[in-house]
Amino acid sequence: MKRRFFVFGVLLFLSSFATAQRLPELAVPENYKLSFAPDFAKDNFAGNETIQIRILKPTSKIVLNAADIEFHDVNISSAGVSQKARVFLDKEKEFATLVVEKEIQPGPATVQIQYNGILNSELRGFYLGKEGNGKKYAVTQFES
Repeated sequence: MKRRFFVFGVLLFLSSFATAQRLPELAVPENYKLSFAPDFAKDNFAGNETIQIRILKPTSKIVLNAADIEFHDVNISSAGVSQKARVFLDKEKEFATLVVEKEIQPGPATVQIQYNGILNSELRGFYLGKEGNGKKYAVTQFES
């Protein structure tokens, strides 16, 4: 009995870490359109992203996963209204919170983002690979 309680306690403790990194359930993505322009001389890239989302409940913020990204221009459109979003980064949790002035109502919306990022060597995000002869390439393991 003590062993079961211990295992349950460990699982409960570990699950708190797993849920701590989950995004808030304010919106769900439906479609992504991504474009990247790698610069191998600087080991970075420029990116454009359009995300079709469904807003689940009224909100003035959208939270995304983001690491090593510098946001330049972010707009959120819904019900015929486009709003420029302010971006707040939480580098520890690797979150970007996009905040607009007017609350977005449930339904379809579009998020458009222009940004720069680092081609890291940590096998996460959009990262840098090298061939044996030193030739560089960019790779991702993005999943839906």
